[in-house]
Amino acid sequence: MRRNESRQRGRTPTKRAEQAPPVYYDNDVDSEGEEEIPEDYEEPLSRDQQDFVNERVQFCAKNVSILKPAEVRRICVEFEFEADKIDTYLQYYIIEDKYKDVPAFQWQETLTKEQKAQMRRRKLLEAERKRRA
Repeated sequence: MRRNESRQRGRTPTKRAEQAPPVYYDNDVDSEGEEEIPEDYEEPLSRDQQDFVNERVQFCAKNVSILKPAEVRRICVEFEFEADKIDTYLQYYIIEDKYKDVPAFQWQETLTKEQKAQMRRRKLLEAERKRRA
């Protein structure tokens, strides 16, 4: 027996119930043969685009140590390989010459708790190996 069925016996449905829009669920909707693309899918790059990304990765390795190659690739794809826009964006990460040797102005890489735990486990395993040897 449904929840309010006993109360509603003998009543006619209200206008609101008659006019309620139908509810659609993902499995009810026909996708017309289209395949879903995974969220982390990356389109393959052409040879020219790969060369462009490699140039920017090398530039960032020398000047912008905080950006990893995967991030540089994402930036290039996001800005649709427009060199001016990408260079302007990367300029924000470059440390000025007068601040290069000052530790307070260097990019700091932070570690997650999981990364810290992995490092701690690695050090403990190394210490254990040294003790056994």
